[in-house]
Amino acid sequence: FVDQFGKEIIKPTFDSVQLCNTYHYLVQESEKWGIVSSKGSVIRYPAYKYLQCIDKDLFLFRLYNKYGLLSADGKEVESDVFDHIIKEGSI
Repeated sequence: FVDQFGKEIIKPTFDSVQLCNTYHYLVQESEKWGIVSSKGSVIRYPAYKYLQCIDKDLFLFRLYNKYGLLSADGKEVESDVFDHIIKEGSI
């Protein structure tokens, strides 16, 4: 995956790469999702069945049919204990 200047950001080792925001990409490998920074550093290796970018500092994940939240540095803000997480309004 390359940036707008043609510089390689993410080596072609993942099955899928999706732009999340200016700072992060969501990457997929073997049906699991992870996070890579816009500089190409792996923040979280693919381990989640579901991963969504909420904003530049927060990610929603699903693991073992429970939901949790990750910070931008890949640390769990809330572990995988919730049946549902609903976003109301803007964050």
